Amino acid sequence: MQLSEFTYIFLALCVPFFAYIIKSTEPKKGFSILFSAVIAMNIFLYMNQFSYIGAFFLAMYLNLFKRSEKLYLLFLSFISFAVGAYTLVGQTLFMSSFDIVCEVDMQEVTNGVDQAMREISNRYDFKGSNCEINFDKIKPSLLITADDEFKMQTTIDILLTKLIKRSVPVKSLIYGKTEPRGKLLKKEITIQQGLSKEQCKKINLYIKSTKLKVQSQVQNDSVRVSGKKKDDLQTLMKNIKDQSFDFDMNFTNYR
Repeated sequence: MQLSEFTYIFLALCVPFFAYIIKSTEPKKGFSILFSAVIAMNIFLYMNQFSYIGAFFLAMYLNLFKRSEKLYLLFLSFISFAVGAYTLVGQTLFMSSFDIVCEVDMQEVTNGVDQAMREISNRYDFKGSNCEINFDKIKPSLLITADDEFKMQTTIDILLTKLIKRSVPVKSLIYGKTEPRGKLLKKEITIQQGLSKEQCKKINLYIKSTKLKVQSQVQNDSVRVSGKKKDDLQTLMKNIKDQSFDFDMNFTNYR
């Protein structure tokens, strides 16, 4: 939330009460000047259809201030509430946005694992081996079983080839240690779902470095990016794709 929005909310909540409670003329004039300045600042910064509406209300407000004290106080209450409501709801509705997430299609992972297992079962160099790939959709994770280090790496290479062909982002795979289990070797590969706090921080820092007129906000395991111009959002998406982050991310909920 930007500083100007806090200003609007403060006015929406406080100004009507102060305007009615304080009886002297000078404080009312002070609030009048403050409120007018904030609306004028909004008009100068945003210059959109809402700014023109704000300018119209500002002109009405100043006209009422000269004619009737009661009318201008009533109008002040109304416009303060309207500005606060617009700040909290209106700007969100009329701004474009998208989410940066880390999401893997588990059905495509299943398809990739099935294809990898079919190739392993048909290869001559794997004949009689105990190599297999078990996919746990709940964790989600992949458990690779192999007879030795060579077959372990070969099994992983086959799996990665199939996953890439299914458009599964292999950067989302987090490799565990290879552990001996009797005469076999096992390795667990975790599939990342959702961005970590550190990854969200890296994304936010990069977005700020682009100097584009967009705002970013961390939302649990994703980052929401919003802006007034769709061109800025599309430029940012292209720039992010061109960066070599060491983790996977994709864009959703573009609107």
